[in-house]
Amino acid sequence: MERPREGDASPEDRAVQVLTDLTLRHGTVDYLDRLGKITSEVRPDVLGTVMDSAVRDEHVGRLAWSMLYRWAGGRSAYAAVVIEVCRRILQEPDVTASATKMAMVRLRRVAQSNDDPDTRRSVLTVFQELAGQPEVKRRLVAEVRSWQQDKGSARSGGLAFMALTFLADNGMPWLMTPSASDIDAVRAVHDLLKDPETTTEIIPRLTAWIRACADDPELYPQLRDQLLPALRGHNMFQAGASLMQELQGVSTTEGASVADDFYHHLVDTRLRSVFPPPGEAA
Repeated sequence: MERPREGDASPEDRAVQVLTDLTLRHGTVDYLDRLGKITSEVRPDVLGTVMDSAVRDEHVGRLAWSMLYRWAGGRSAYAAVVIEVCRRILQEPDVTASATKMAMVRLRRVAQSNDDPDTRRSVLTVFQELAGQPEVKRRLVAEVRSWQQDKGSARSGGLAFMALTFLADNGMPWLMTPSASDIDAVRAVHDLLKDPETTTEIIPRLTAWIRACADDPELYPQLRDQLLPALRGHNMFQAGASLMQELQGVSTTEGASVADDFYHHLVDTRLRSVFPPPGEAA
């Protein structure tokens, strides 16, 4: 972050700069601990600015990264600071692989440790914004694989998968192409759909996928056939019904209703009198 010229700096800017200089000069575990306790609740933005400078400093950088790791497992006020510092680091065009790893590890710890929905959304936003960066993308893929191999957290793995849903490849969702062969996308979609906490997150992404492909006579049936297995199975009816409801009004290039198309592929003919198409449901 560029330091404002002394004549242009506001009193608050100068105060933050003084605090930053003190941190870089006298930073110790006790000092950073006190700094966090004093500022995290009342001025997390100030703490984020100071720690952003601290992690880049050759003298206190390692200690600052260590403190961020501690805070990543703590309360939401600390988590907000960790997220902001890591976001700033990852947005740097010349960010090193080492710094990327440090930031991603701390974001993952926030996701694993925090139940707050707003904190979860904040981590997802950072992942989503940066998923197109090759090194970040590689680490998101590794996070999903770790989750699917039962070696990692479903929370962070699910968020990583959600971030990757925003990537496309020649009109298709990147996750549904051969380029994403390291990830079992169908299984991940199924797992996110069957969990009430993540159903509401993944359905809008699936809807966006389908809308984007609906007017392509080749891509739409390909995507639909890949998604159908994820929508079948025990306790999946409600998720399928919710998706079909969201697809109301979406049509294929031939003018057919996408919601009805999914309905006829998912609902057994023997059950259609009990479970009518979404447009006819009461």
